[in-house]
Amino acid sequence: MLKYPSIENHFNVNKSRKIMAWIDKTFYATEKIHGSNLQIKLTPDNIQYFSRNRELDNEDPCCTRLIGASNTPVIIETAKKYMQDNSLEEVYIFGELYGAGIQNMRYEENLNNTQQFRVFDIFIAKDGKMRTLSQSEFYTLFDQSLRVPDMNITGTLKELISNELDTNSKLGGKTEGLVYKPVKSQNLELQDGSILNYIAVKHKTEEFTEIKAMLPKEKKQMCDADIKFIENISRYFTMPRLESLISKLAIELDIRNLSQIIPAYLNDVKEDYLKTENPAYFNEKLLNKQAGLVVKLVKDKLNNQNKIVD
Repeated sequence: MLKYPSIENHFNVNKSRKIMAWIDKTFYATEKIHGSNLQIKLTPDNIQYFSRNRELDNEDPCCTRLIGASNTPVIIETAKKYMQDNSLEEVYIFGELYGAGIQNMRYEENLNNTQQFRVFDIFIAKDGKMRTLSQSEFYTLFDQSLRVPDMNITGTLKELISNELDTNSKLGGKTEGLVYKPVKSQNLELQDGSILNYIAVKHKTEEFTEIKAMLPKEKKQMCDADIKFIENISRYFTMPRLESLISKLAIELDIRNLSQIIPAYLNDVKEDYLKTENPAYFNEKLLNKQAGLVVKLVKDKLNNQNKIVD
């Protein structure tokens, strides 16, 4: 399967030489829907469905919801025709499944107890080469009802990441944030099923950020390295991270799945912490001892879901 590339946070842009090379190029903004990231792969004679980490069969709840969304058949037929008209070898449709039972939001679909699927990216392959669709190609191919909401904002990446976010979603309720992508098409380099050079930046609202703001505190005379480490890394144990991880794993949020959720969550924290902080000191044993924080987050999320159902 082809993994959708990880998207860098806006506050880490200056730490990436790859992204800084694009800082003065023109980008456009779309809404980041809070749901489950899914993929549809088309070839001339086959259709496959994937979560971020695995192929989905027809009995998988995620696949059932994806196929059952009213947008999905239209998206597939539109992409099939585009593939045939342009003699493409493969088309990869990346989108967000959202609505009731997926994430607790105030989107119209949540309120109507339905699910929907919207496209946020398209990769195409021809003659052994792969590229993204430009904004113009993407918007010409898919009607606005089939893709993530456009924010009608363009500018240099430097300008966009400096803007204040509107916290209101175009789908109803609060927004998770925005995603900034280059207006022009990107030629993609692949290695072992991973894309090396894709450029996009996510800008989450404070409510949905996966790292808590550092709280002011009284200065201590001496601070042990381990105490500092725990104080710093505890900021990474947030509900938005849990929700994002469950979406990536495409599994049910359930106490019975803690054996999968805990190690995946701790590894996600580790990767984000090392990339964001570039720390001089890292204690993996202390990180693993924070598993109880993951359990608490899971229980809090389940309790909140039960209250909503009641």
